[in-house]
Amino acid sequence: HVPTTEEAVTFEECAAEHVRRMQSVQPHGPYRIAGYSSGGMLAYEMARQLAERGEQTEFLGFIDAGVPPAFERRFVGSRKQKAAALARNLPLMVRELRAKSFADRWRKILGFVSRGMRKLTARCRPAAASRQAESDWLACFAEDISFFPDERLSQIKRHYEAVKRYEPGDWQGSAELFRVARQPLSAVPTPTLGWEHLVRGDVGVHGVTGTHDSLMQPPHVDQLAQTIDAALDRCDAASATVSELCVVAEA
Repeated sequence: HVPTTEEAVTFEECAAEHVRRMQSVQPHGPYRIAGYSSGGMLAYEMARQLAERGEQTEFLGFIDAGVPPAFERRFVGSRKQKAAALARNLPLMVRELRAKSFADRWRKILGFVSRGMRKLTARCRPAAASRQAESDWLACFAEDISFFPDERLSQIKRHYEAVKRYEPGDWQGSAELFRVARQPLSAVPTPTLGWEHLVRGDVGVHGVTGTHDSLMQPPHVDQLAQTIDAALDRCDAASATVSELCVVAEA
């Protein structure tokens, strides 16, 4: 989700607003929170803020969500690390391309090459590099964002800036990660995508089908739902209460 008011300009404020709205429905925990993509970071910050208020989050789920970019950069950044990430992803990328139509396959390849060339030319110019990073991030929301209303673009850009600046603290609870096999080259190369460095309890890892973009669409979303249901059943078995799951999505 993006900031829900003009005043919410930091990730911490976004999370606080979501906590406020959640507590307007359920004033006290235990809570169950999950988030998809950058919504996973938001769910994490919500759990942290709830803990500071003395409230319990008994289930925290990350749906194909990596750690915040500011934290990610501490573990990934060298050319050697990026080359290793590309080598890990290459077989999966080839498999995905084979499953596409001929036209979609070439559109994907040309888009990848085009983004790579733009990044190379932008490196020499800090301002251009910053605009390119923003453009790449906006492209995550749609192949063509030209039809987006100005208000929506402004909303997404505020969210982008909040995510970029977010410096997370640690959290004493446990979490569950539901992840696809292929991850961005910037992702921390561990099974938990870096969450083991922030979550002080256990991080359960569950493999799910699809890609980051197709994960929430049939048929993959059905398998994801079954996997989350199984994790919630285990939570029920360990808990004396049964609560609703609150899910937050990316912008």
